[in-house]
Amino acid sequence: MYDLSVSEPIREVPMPLTAEVMTDRDRWNAAAAQFPDAHILQSWEWGEFKHATTGWKPLRLAYSDGASLRAMISIGVRRAGPVKVMYAPRGPLLADVSMDLAHGVLAEPGVPRTPRTRRGPQDRSRYRAVDRHAG
Repeated sequence: MYDLSVSEPIREVPMPLTAEVMTDRDRWNAAAAQFPDAHILQSWEWGEFKHATTGWKPLRLAYSDGASLRAMISIGVRRAGPVKVMYAPRGPLLADVSMDLAHGVLAEPGVPRTPRTRRGPQDRSRYRAVDRHAG
């Protein structure tokens, strides 16, 4: 019989990373090509193709640890009703396969946050009208 109990709690601390939004095609492609798991679906051109054909707006982030570039990710972003959907095909690109690096990128994605807005009274009145006629 195996003892699967944990004597100490497992706690991983994410690697401190700084995210930068990249807006230069040549710089993005040159940096992405240096990663061991570089993939065409993380290229600048793929993001532009998806934007033109399906409406996914590319957001390109580069993560550094202060000394060197450690990770990159091209995220396609679009709205689906009231929610924002994000998709990173074959990403992120990581300098190495360490779990600390992966957790650092995923723990604080660096995605710019947009302020939340409240629905106005005009939105709610539409739903009240539906409720009045429902019963």
